[in-house]
Amino acid sequence: MNTTQLFKALRLIASGSTLVAIIACGGSDDSSGSGSSAASTGAAAEAEGPRETRTCDASSTSLGQCIVYDLAEASSEDALREQCTSMEGTLGTDPCPTEARLGTCNPNLGRTVRHYYDGNGQYQLSTASAECTMLRNGTWAAATP
Repeated sequence: MNTTQLFKALRLIASGSTLVAIIACGGSDDSSGSGSSAASTGAAAEAEGPRETRTCDASSTSLGQCIVYDLAEASSEDALREQCTSMEGTLGTDPCPTEARLGTCNPNLGRTVRHYYDGNGQYQLSTASAECTMLRNGTWAAATP
């Protein structure tokens, strides 16, 4: 791993830690609003039905991810927007892009779904799946061509 890759990995870990802090600060049970529902969520979320979500699309940035957040787990939408902006992403309700997607990391805990991309050279299939299963304790699902 070269220095650039190491710094990118550390930034990913730091952004994940910040998100954990945001989620830990409390969530809102308010389900009003015009958000979309994630098509790919954890098994527990699927059992409960659709949830209001926001996507942080940083798939074409150095992060190489599009993250689907469940608003019920976030302290506020403003906190999600700030977190997304810090990752050079755009917060919205559109689904994550499918082009150049390597796969999806479904959470074993929580509802934050991460889609990984190879468009900017940040990830290869092996590094994305390893980050999902080892760093994020998630279940990896490779994208279908």
